[in-house]
Amino acid sequence: MSASAVNAQTINACNENASGIVHFVAQGVACAANETAISWSIQGPAGPAGPAGPAGPTGPKGPAGTVSTSSFSTLTSIQTGFSGEAANTLYYFTPVYSYNNGLAPSAANNAQTGYVPFVDPPAIDPVNFISAPSACTMAALHVGVLNNYAGPFPNGPDSITISVQHDPTNPTEISSESFSATGMSCIAALSSEARGQAATCNDTTHTFSVNQGDLLSIGFEESQVSFDGLPSGPNIVTVGLVCQ
Repeated sequence: MSASAVNAQTINACNENASGIVHFVAQGVACAANETAISWSIQGPAGPAGPAGPAGPTGPKGPAGTVSTSSFSTLTSIQTGFSGEAANTLYYFTPVYSYNNGLAPSAANNAQTGYVPFVDPPAIDPVNFISAPSACTMAALHVGVLNNYAGPFPNGPDSITISVQHDPTNPTEISSESFSATGMSCIAALSSEARGQAATCNDTTHTFSVNQGDLLSIGFEESQVSFDGLPSGPNIVTVGLVCQ
């Protein structure tokens, strides 16, 4: 068969009517008057799909994942409205949630948590802090406040200021002078001290570096602790820190 009789898709030929003899022709060549032009596709239609082959062997186990050693995050909650709290006064509470002796975490000199009622807290302030497990950049502060006041009358607006406190010197003795504000802070403003009122705030702008072993604590200030001579009522404050 001449290659010229085959184009990209079809084979062309002429069938002599009397003898049935077939001869191939190039595409576009006309058959004689006593012949009939015929053509057919080089490739036939696709056949039905074959059965699925057997499953291959199981591949090797991949490498084990590793725990990050260059970042950490913490989440803690306190309840405000404790006895003796003063307006716009800096208190400290732990960045790590704790609940001991049936007492919810509180900001009162870091001491309500873990101490039974009527037992004086230690004089050290702050007593609650964490030691950074790794070097990283403190990247985010997230705060949520929910008012839990159950009194008959809602009180006026209240603002909760949360600030991240940092002691980069890794001292052997702790005092309030060891810690200083980092600039990372935010204010959650409640429109009123009524049950169910909520507010949030965040700070992802004032980042700072943390070395392994640095001490961290959370500063807490409240604008309103009484209203018309009555306690303003408790707020549940939840604080999250992200160090990357």
